[in-house]
Amino acid sequence: MYQDYYATIYSAEIVNTLTNLLFIALAVKGVLNCVQHGHDRIFLITFVGYGLVGTGSFLFHSTLKCKPAVKSGNSEHDLTVLRSHAARG
Repeated sequence: MYQDYYATIYSAEIVNTLTNLLFIALAVKGVLNCVQHGHDRIFLITFVGYGLVGTGSFLFHSTLKCKPAVKSGNSEHDLTVLRSHAARG
């Protein structure tokens, strides 16, 4: 078992927290590209899903207090289904 809050008092799991910022950045860039270039709505929905999952995971790994994070595996699964649907067109 590893220790929480080992690097900073502001984040329980700093590496996971910072990794989730990449998901949030990808979501913002994806939404902006979809709006700018007029891509299909499924891509916009997928990037919004990225943002929601990234934000929820960020909050959980920062505080370890968000109870909905127990279901994060489900939301990540749902996001994978959306990405698969978008890839098939």
